[in-house]
Amino acid sequence: MSDNDLIFSFDIGTGSIGECVRQGSEIKHLESLLIPAEYASTKDATKKRHQIRTREAHKAREDWWRKQAKEAGIEVLESRQPTKENPNIKPDERLLREFPKDGDNTIYTSCLLRIALLQGKKLDGWQIYKAVWSAIQHRGYDEKNHWKNDDDSAENKKNVNEYIKYCKDNKFEEKYWLPCYVDAHRMGIWSPEDSNNLYRKRNNETNPAPARNKNHSKYHLVFPRSKVEEELKHLLSQAAKLFPKLAGKENYIVYGPGEVQYASMKKMEFSKYRGKEWDWQGLLGQKIPRFDNRMLNKCCCMSHFNVCRADDMLNQEVMFLMMLKNMRYHSKNKPDEMLTAEQIKELFNKFKDRLKFEKNEKDKVKNRKKEVIPKSLLRKWVIEKLNGEIHPAHSLIPMPNAGGRSRYCRPALEVIREVILSGKTPKQVYEECVAKNKIENPEQNSKKGRIQSDFDFLIKKGTSEKWENFYISDNRYELREMSADERKIEIEKTLNEINNPIVSHRLKWFKKELNKLAFGEPEKKNPGYGIPEKVVLEFARDEFMGKQAKEDYYKFIKEQTKERKIVVEELEKAGFSKPSGEMIRKMMLFRQQDGIDFYSMQNIKLSHLGEYEIDHVIPRSRGGSDAFYNIILTTNKNNSAKGDKTPYEWLGKGDIWDNISEKLKVNKKMGSKKKLLFMASSEEQYKLLIDKYTQLSQTAYISKLAQKVTALTFGWGMQTKDDNRNIVIATGGQTARIRSRFKLDRLLHSGMTDEEFEKALRNGEIEKKNRSNPRHHALDALVLSAVPEIRVDKNRKGKYDDIYPSWLTRDFCEKEVAHVYPKQIKFSKAQLAEVLYGKREVKKEDGLWYTYAITRQNEGTRIEDYYVKKSEKKSDIEDMEKLRNKILKKVNHIFSNDIRTDFKKKLEEKPTEEQWNDFIKNYKVNGTCPHRISVIGNPGVKGFKEKQPLPPNYKEIRPNSKQYYETKTGQKWSYTAQLICLNEKDEWEVHPVYAWDSLYERIKKAEQEFKKVVKFHSRQSVEIKNDCANGKIKKGIYILATIQNGNWGVLESQGEKIDASLNELMNIGEMWPII
Repeated sequence: MSDNDLIFSFDIGTGSIGECVRQGSEIKHLESLLIPAEYASTKDATKKRHQIRTREAHKAREDWWRKQAKEAGIEVLESRQPTKENPNIKPDERLLREFPKDGDNTIYTSCLLRIALLQGKKLDGWQIYKAVWSAIQHRGYDEKNHWKNDDDSAENKKNVNEYIKYCKDNKFEEKYWLPCYVDAHRMGIWSPEDSNNLYRKRNNETNPAPARNKNHSKYHLVFPRSKVEEELKHLLSQAAKLFPKLAGKENYIVYGPGEVQYASMKKMEFSKYRGKEWDWQGLLGQKIPRFDNRMLNKCCCMSHFNVCRADDMLNQEVMFLMMLKNMRYHSKNKPDEMLTAEQIKELFNKFKDRLKFEKNEKDKVKNRKKEVIPKSLLRKWVIEKLNGEIHPAHSLIPMPNAGGRSRYCRPALEVIREVILSGKTPKQVYEECVAKNKIENPEQNSKKGRIQSDFDFLIKKGTSEKWENFYISDNRYELREMSADERKIEIEKTLNEINNPIVSHRLKWFKKELNKLAFGEPEKKNPGYGIPEKVVLEFARDEFMGKQAKEDYYKFIKEQTKERKIVVEELEKAGFSKPSGEMIRKMMLFRQQDGIDFYSMQNIKLSHLGEYEIDHVIPRSRGGSDAFYNIILTTNKNNSAKGDKTPYEWLGKGDIWDNISEKLKVNKKMGSKKKLLFMASSEEQYKLLIDKYTQLSQTAYISKLAQKVTALTFGWGMQTKDDNRNIVIATGGQTARIRSRFKLDRLLHSGMTDEEFEKALRNGEIEKKNRSNPRHHALDALVLSAVPEIRVDKNRKGKYDDIYPSWLTRDFCEKEVAHVYPKQIKFSKAQLAEVLYGKREVKKEDGLWYTYAITRQNEGTRIEDYYVKKSEKKSDIEDMEKLRNKILKKVNHIFSNDIRTDFKKKLEEKPTEEQWNDFIKNYKVNGTCPHRISVIGNPGVKGFKEKQPLPPNYKEIRPNSKQYYETKTGQKWSYTAQLICLNEKDEWEVHPVYAWDSLYERIKKAEQEFKKVVKFHSRQSVEIKNDCANGKIKKGIYILATIQNGNWGVLESQGEKIDASLNELMNIGEMWPII
């Protein structure tokens, strides 16, 4: 590429997009775009939906017991709370009460009622009802549940074991392992030593729980489902002695009409009800998912068929066949030969029975071997039948994965098996399939079966003429041949098929930015920069991974850290104090190679470790990377002799190559990636391997999607053969190396001197890369743009070094990054706090109860605000009208629509002072008088009974005060934007737009009332056009951190915050939002 090529580079994360457009040494565009990391996530919505469904299922089980109890003649206790539709409903006091009044021996405690019923004590009907009611409040954990989340299962299993441990630790007989006994014991009101005594609470100390059971909180218990079932059946059996209609119906009441747990899954006659409300019938009923995976993928070969399960035996066989076809061995004639169809068929028929497996109760494969063909048998077969040796990287044929789903549908698998076993060319099999299925009309309706295009994967370019060339290719070659209109449709289709909402949003935004930079924005008369020669992409590795992939990645990092620690300790024992990073890598290679130099087959001397060199297996000048799988430890002599060759080109002939192959084969620490690269016998082979490994390390999911969008946008090939390689995927390691080489991380700590920076870095007080400085995304994008121009060349010592472009210097980067002003392109969605409207009571230090109410968005509403106070009394009608208007302004802030409407209607009647005060005094909410809705602190308000004495130093309860928090939180304010309005006095006011407001309506209304209205968001980029605040704020671009009460604005620049009055910012600084 030339030094004047146009390059686009993007650093993409969940919370940011860094962009750079560079041509030669000219930076045409450099941006740091900020997005809340969780923006577009549906996690909260999913959680709330799950909570609602859980509550619906719980209510359905309660209704089921209510119905069964009523039919059996048991007194049913009302549990429902009053609502607006049914204000007169009240829950039965007996159901709510847990402890009796003094002198009353009636048992109210739920767990004691269950114990009493199990022990056959005489109980009233309502007590039996309450006993069973309390028993179904926790369903317990069922280990046999097939669809539970693995994380939940692990946590629940641990807590079930804690439950069993609790029973053993407290020396319970096994008959007392039921939940009711454990509950009562933890409360301190029952003991196994005195199991029939159910009155310990009243006969002993007033609060026995801490006295008897001080350590109960250390146990985190979950009831086993089996114990909940056992308890419920015993309770119903005992209840049947008093209410015969329950006799023999235990299974029906516990499990519903199916009379067994999960009946719709276990019994064929009930399978039609699976996943429907029918499942909710029963005290332990629940809806059973109708499928394991939420969404089935389409087959990668026959796109209108769904994929099959991975444990399908046909899929297992085909995966085995593919591994045999990909297996390589080397003979004297050739270093890497493949098996013929006849040889594959022989091995397949001999070992295919080993693919069979059994499943446990949770539908998981159990006791399965790790390999299809034992390593020793495979080696023996290759030696005897083929007179060769197994390739070191293919010494093991692992067992195919049996979890999740396959990439293929069953019809495609049948065809693939036919190709591999028959030895026919894919083209011959294609013709046979078309003829066999009698497909005359290519446009035949796909719902009627297979169509001709289903078999097109057999005649892909380059794979159909020879059996040896057959492989399942992707559609990257077809994408390259698409027209511009077809490419646009394919981009939209690709983006709309993404299930992850965050990945979908970030890639759609990336597509938008890519088009804007290349083709401009005609509506804004922005011409764009044209089609680039290269597009460089980097992704925040762990941010776009799925849950399992992220866990595996963090596990790998943890193992690497552990390995590094061991290596450092060994180096120190060997006499290398404070080893450098290069020395640590050498020691890691020494351990991986078992102390052997694979170029000379001689032992490496640990005492002379520093004299050895790290060589690239595939030289960097020929495309090899710095990844650990491409480096090896050797002597300076061997490194120089190998030069710019691959291991095979240098040592591929003679006995030494056989010795190397044998040593590689028995080495268990070296991964297959390194072994395959080491043994690669041709340029085509190692280049394919490098491309494959590079893609695997590039956060494959989002990386491939972004590459596809880029390639389709500009009509490029997607890393296919003979492409110009216009798309470059960089790694975090590459950018970190460049930043370190030019000390660019220092630019992100502008508020520190060099000495302070170095000291803080040594002490671990700061990260080398200041991630809190939002400009770091732009810096990474700038660094990325240099990646395509980095060359590898020999230095004076004959070693290979990176040669960087001449424009890339620290001063150049500092100058460009200084002009970057991060933009907040999306804002956090306002979270509307939970609304708890109505009367509240709080007991204070004086022992008295005080009453107050929450009705407004931003503060506790005092009812006295609505009274006409003595100081406000006016005789004249005009002044009374002004007073009503003043009250109306307050009324507009009431959150409850019903109360607000009632108050407005009364004001429209133009009441007198007495009429209005009487209305407030007697006002009712949902048909009930809320007594005296009052705020403590002003009990002398007319119509309110004073409660004396007042608490000393009492402060009025408000939403953000400690006292308020200790009761129940009311409606907290949260807003989506802030309107800065210029009033008639030429002063700027702040008017928040709350989460429940219409932004459009608020702006429209404000424009009618004020001279000027400007909308701002917190964390938005703003421009200060003039110096202001006595020179404290210079003109430039800032982030508006917040607008505080009292009309103060807080600006942020490179992590530093500066505050100034709103009038100062707006009038002198001429602050304006950057859209």
